[in-house]
Amino acid sequence: MSYRNAGSLNARPRFFLSPLLLGALLTVFALSSCVGDSIHGLSEREWRSALAAGEALPIPEGQRPNTKALQRLGPGALLFLSMHAENQGKNELRLALLREAVKHEGGMYQRRAAELLADALAKAGSSEELLRFARSDAGRLLPAAKRLYVESSALFALGQAGEALAPLEALRSELGAAAASDTSFVTLAIELGIAAANAAWPTDFRALFALDGSTQTASAMLRAVAALKAASPEARLAISELELLLAEARGLSASRDYGASVLAFRRYAALQGASQTISAPIIRLTGTELAALVRVLPRPAASDAARAFLYGSRAEGEAGWKLLAEAARGRLLSDEAAFHGLFWHGRFSRAAERWQEAAVAFGQAAAFAVAPADIDAARWYQIDCTSRYSASGAVDTLALALKTTTDPAYYADLIEPLSRSALLARNGGLLARMDYAMAGRATIRDQAHMAYMTARSAEAGIISQAGLNAAFEAHNPQNAGAAPSLREYARSNLNRAYRQDADAWYRLLAAYRLGQPLMEPADGSGAPPPPEGAAAGPAASDAEAVSTEPQAATAARMAAPPEGAAILAAEDDQYALGLLAFGLESRVRAELGTRFRRLGPDTLRAIADSLELKGSYAEAIRLIAPLFSREGYTPSRRDRELYWPRPFRDDFIAVAGLYGLSEALLYGLARSESLFQPAVVSSAGAIGLAQLMPATAEETAARLRLSSYDLTVPRDNLTLGAAYLKRVMDNLGGRVLPALFSYNAGPTRFRRWEAAAPNFPQDLMLETLEYQETRQYGRNVAGAAAAYAALYGEDDVRKFLAYLLGEDS
Repeated sequence: MSYRNAGSLNARPRFFLSPLLLGALLTVFALSSCVGDSIHGLSEREWRSALAAGEALPIPEGQRPNTKALQRLGPGALLFLSMHAENQGKNELRLALLREAVKHEGGMYQRRAAELLADALAKAGSSEELLRFARSDAGRLLPAAKRLYVESSALFALGQAGEALAPLEALRSELGAAAASDTSFVTLAIELGIAAANAAWPTDFRALFALDGSTQTASAMLRAVAALKAASPEARLAISELELLLAEARGLSASRDYGASVLAFRRYAALQGASQTISAPIIRLTGTELAALVRVLPRPAASDAARAFLYGSRAEGEAGWKLLAEAARGRLLSDEAAFHGLFWHGRFSRAAERWQEAAVAFGQAAAFAVAPADIDAARWYQIDCTSRYSASGAVDTLALALKTTTDPAYYADLIEPLSRSALLARNGGLLARMDYAMAGRATIRDQAHMAYMTARSAEAGIISQAGLNAAFEAHNPQNAGAAPSLREYARSNLNRAYRQDADAWYRLLAAYRLGQPLMEPADGSGAPPPPEGAAAGPAASDAEAVSTEPQAATAARMAAPPEGAAILAAEDDQYALGLLAFGLESRVRAELGTRFRRLGPDTLRAIADSLELKGSYAEAIRLIAPLFSREGYTPSRRDRELYWPRPFRDDFIAVAGLYGLSEALLYGLARSESLFQPAVVSSAGAIGLAQLMPATAEETAARLRLSSYDLTVPRDNLTLGAAYLKRVMDNLGGRVLPALFSYNAGPTRFRRWEAAAPNFPQDLMLETLEYQETRQYGRNVAGAAAAYAALYGEDDVRKFLAYLLGEDS
């Protein structure tokens, strides 16, 4: 079969309703023998249809819900109908249904209704009802800490600050040591304490301003400062002008109002002189004055000051931290203060692009650091700055950092820019040194990436035997002369990339090169990222992009739940299936939160089935995705079909045939671009399934002589996207991967990139591209296309992958 003039994928009958989904719906709704009795004017069958379609509830605002009748719809009916009311903006009906659910539902439905009712009453400002609820038997359905918080805040809102102190102090006891770092509690304690003239509030105020800055802390700080400024003169006497100014300066810095924060820090410095007042003129600080100020600040406040001056008055701040760095080098500061001075001196030097000066400062800061997080932060910046003038030095520092860190993921965003730079320079010896430095120390994903890149570089002649020997002996000086041959090295590294499961793209390519069976399609690139997760380390200068590959199924991350969790897991499944039965599939993640991870495969599959039937393909893909990283679980055929769906089937077949493109390639592109959301618009303005920019669509439509089109209509969007992709491919000699790079980043930019990396194999050319977004895009689309080809019957997946990589001639 010629993939340059491909036909459609083998057709399979569409799977409309899983047995579990059907069983869940029947179980929930078949609970009443009174099927003929109407409920608010609808039969139970009509209710089921209306809920599934998301139609308006047939209960007018102001009408009392028929609780007994509604309960015939199934367990949790009152709770779930309140969610529909919320979706439809019927707030009065929502509250009425929640009140009834708290009275008449049981177990998990009753507890959840109590939580939602408390939140809804607080949001509506219904403080009297909220207080009655918190003090009632029903209020005891709330977790103890939440009930006490609700009671105290309701009393405070009603002007009964003195009475609110009792539940507040009970809440303090309930939280224990965590109270001091709970910003919601501390903010309430400060505001309430000021209003009630409670002697404890200054302690809470000072505890808040001892915390490190964060978004939540910043908001709490600003609220605390506002409360104190609005307090009576007598209350303000409990906090000195200096404390108030420092609190305001920290709050402004943490909320990124850096200019205002600098002014507050200047006032604070001026107020330290006995003759100054808070209204004294604001004078720019000299380096000596700023250094003296920072030396007396607690570290969290000093860090906020450094950040404020770095972004709000750089030259002024640079003079102060330069003096602190000199004092640190002269051993005139404690280790913690020395770290701070040198680290922030490095940050100021980096901002001025004095790379070598900054790198030296960060290296010296790392030597004073005690906390692992401080060491990692200093090393990260040291590597980043060193890479601007010495790639070799940056790799040496990376090797040092990976030997000592307990968090190798912190350095992940530095590794790809370093390896890309070395590859572009054809510095094979440096690539091999990076590989040896990372082996067994970097994250599994980073090791796989480097193993594949170096294996291919050895095969392509970029890594020479002499370069490999030098890298090996630098890493293994005790084994001089024992370096492997290039062939052995390449084979060993391909096996390393194949044997891991953290990065599907490199495992797929390694399997292809080794002649191993290719991966199951469900393990290919293209899965959306999980809802939780954070990037480690500061952002690299390289363009950022979100990986859309499945996460590794590791024991640490996906360990089996303890035996005692089985009952809770079963309850979570029951609750999720209840949401499904009432047409609330889209709320499953938000409702369950971290408990979502406990849902069983049958439950996830049933919910994803329903979402797909409703056309919510993106939600279905995201929902089924966790199964593909669940340790010990083998995805079923249906799981794979949900994960790699084929919506708009007739449109894809027609357009693929019209332009002689592989249907698998078109599906891979649309899935990676839009997750099959026809009306989605990116932040850059790209529209629809193939994410076309309006200007590109207009030009392509003119070439096709289309007088009208709608980019949110699947057939129109696919027609224009496929026509544009085909034109780009033709201009590039039919090469698929380069066409994808050009589709994503633009033909002009790609031509420049290709000129900078001539004669590279296409899989290595991907690694040289300037934009991380485009590199990941190529992996995603090609990996997804291979998955579609494997799942839906391309006759030779290995040949199809060769076609994608430009190796089919």
